[in-house]
Amino acid sequence: IYTHYLGLKILSLGIFSFMAITDYLDGYFARKLNQATDSGAIFDPIADKIVGMAFYSYLLINSIAPVWFCSILIIRNFAQFLSIPILIWWLKKEFFVRPSQFAKWATAISDVFIVIPLYFTYFVDLSSIPLTIIMIIISIIELRVLSTYLPRLYQIVNGTHDTFE
Repeated sequence: IYTHYLGLKILSLGIFSFMAITDYLDGYFARKLNQATDSGAIFDPIADKIVGMAFYSYLLINSIAPVWFCSILIIRNFAQFLSIPILIWWLKKEFFVRPSQFAKWATAISDVFIVIPLYFTYFVDLSSIPLTIIMIIISIIELRVLSTYLPRLYQIVNGTHDTFE
């Protein structure tokens, strides 16, 4: 984010791309080589949530994307980020993280969207891209993820379930 703020757009895009690719490959190889761990399943999403909150806060603060859109993404990421320490350290609940394919794709789509307003403005005329429609679709996806996540959080807190899916 800081490199983008400094005007180093290509370097910023390279760092963001490297970060996204290594995050994907880390999860892919952990599963493929049977090296996935419960702690990795918890800490990887925490890192994803921090990155999402940072980028969407940057878009919001710099008026690059609308408030309504950034708010939905920040709230979803913050709710998921905050639930981990609450469950582990405050409530001392054991749980597992096994995200559904839908939740994985939702995160990937929202991550890809970050690239559009931050970087494509330098290469493409954004007026030809229906950004509002894309943001509405992403918002609906994010709200669906949040609407399935919060009931599951409630179930884990009450001891009726032990896995985020």
